[in-house]
Amino acid sequence: MDLLLDPQKTAHQNASDYFEKAKKFERKAAGARASLNKGLKKKAKSRKQPKKAKWFEEFHWFHTSNGLLCVAGRDAKQNELLVAKHLTGEDLFFHADVHGAPATILKNGRSAAEQDLGEAAQWACIYSRAWKGGLLVADAYCVPKEQVSKYSPGEFVGKGAFMIYGERKWFRNVPLKLKLLKQGSEVSAVPERFPGAGKLAEPGPSSKAVASKKLHVEWPGVSVTELERVLPGDSQII
Repeated sequence: MDLLLDPQKTAHQNASDYFEKAKKFERKAAGARASLNKGLKKKAKSRKQPKKAKWFEEFHWFHTSNGLLCVAGRDAKQNELLVAKHLTGEDLFFHADVHGAPATILKNGRSAAEQDLGEAAQWACIYSRAWKGGLLVADAYCVPKEQVSKYSPGEFVGKGAFMIYGERKWFRNVPLKLKLLKQGSEVSAVPERFPGAGKLAEPGPSSKAVASKKLHVEWPGVSVTELERVLPGDSQII
């Protein structure tokens, strides 16, 4: 390796100059290494982490037009879980007047507006067997937690079913209509009573797969699987 020496400086001065240059290069190298490590850490952190599911996402759920969470069970096991773990004194329990209808909870429902109550009642009907039975309307009711019981003297209460005591608030002739909202490549479902534009679905002759494929033609960015996920059963898009 060739070294350039300054003839006007002593050997000691030349050596000192190179020593200072070496320290300067080492500081730059350390800075570069630090910047590289910081960039790698930032890149690793910015990688999309798997979204942690919220407790209600395993159920049929939506937020009402006033922002209240409404959740319905998908099966008898979920009905039991909803009532045992998530029904509080501030909530309302909704149920369609149909055998096998899902337990439905409107969180903070006791202080909800009529609009929210109507949306929750429609939600309870939409995911009941009334849809699969091809009905276009159904009745629903709501009660506070203290009127919901798992026990009845001398009477068997099946899994996912509950005894209701006292007076009920009724919602008669609730239309079984679901509103589908497109958000990029995703679709969400809300009751038809929910304000705003969207595609409407109701019980119909087409299977979920066929109805989803028809809507996919209009919404090519949304997968058929995603559309099938939100439809309660055989449907028609109206």
